[in-house]
Amino acid sequence: MSNTNAGHIIYVDGQPFKANEDGMWNLTEIWKTLKLKRGKSPSEWRTKEAKRFSECPQKMRSSGQGVTSHILADKQATLRYAGWVSFEFEDMVYAAFESILSMPEVQTVVANKMVGLGYMAEAELLERQTNADRDFAYKEMARLFNSVDSRDPKRLYKAVQLGNMTKDKALSLVPVSSVWHSRIGGL
Repeated sequence: MSNTNAGHIIYVDGQPFKANEDGMWNLTEIWKTLKLKRGKSPSEWRTKEAKRFSECPQKMRSSGQGVTSHILADKQATLRYAGWVSFEFEDMVYAAFESILSMPEVQTVVANKMVGLGYMAEAELLERQTNADRDFAYKEMARLFNSVDSRDPKRLYKAVQLGNMTKDKALSLVPVSSVWHSRIGGL
């Protein structure tokens, strides 16, 4: 299995759908298995998101021709398609997302995992959009960093990014258990 999503299962309306070895789901199979009306077939999915995904073969592509043709999609496109065909599924995804991010300690883990998977910009957006939990996060960071250095770990991260500080120096100022340690180490 070469892709991180290979073999993963997504449940839509109680039905399991498994990704292939490339981490792609068969949207045509989802449509047929759920016995959706013709207007909800993958070929009828013409939203802005669908068009954006179809322009990138790593996100969504056709396989086969004629009656044997299928539309394959990565996890993001599959989740969006599932939300398009099932409002209940879309509501469940948003509810799960909100529930997870309502816990500041989990939000930090999620943002750090996003960085680890290479989603730096998205992790920054997540941190900016969850301002309600920022006070808690700052208190926790202050508690962690008080014994090491009074500098803001975000500034250390930026300093390394800009080339104003070596990675080794910044890592020496940040506790190993901190999410910032792994972020700085990943630069």
